Amino acid sequence: MKLTGDPILAANNASTPPAIVDRIQNVVGSHWGISGAATRTWEEDYNIAAAEFAPVLVDIRKTIGTNLKGLEDQLESAGAPWTPGRLPSWQPE
Repeated sequence: MKLTGDPILAANNASTPPAIVDRIQNVVGSHWGISGAATRTWEEDYNIAAAEFAPVLVDIRKTIGTNLKGLEDQLESAGAPWTPGRLPSWQPE
């Protein structure tokens, strides 16, 4: 939700605060067709998005490094077939 916003509020036409992706899309989309310098608004959007993204990235790394690793180990132990992104435990025969 921090990255893309609250889909339930949006689906009910409720006002939602800008998500990280919204801010970055505003910067990129607005700057795409011009050759001038970035406006102060774009710089503020970028700075807010960067500040909000830092803790999200920490959470993503924690999830991948800890929570997902445990799940992958369980899958490997159970003999589950390979899934994309999961490195198999392999030993030569």
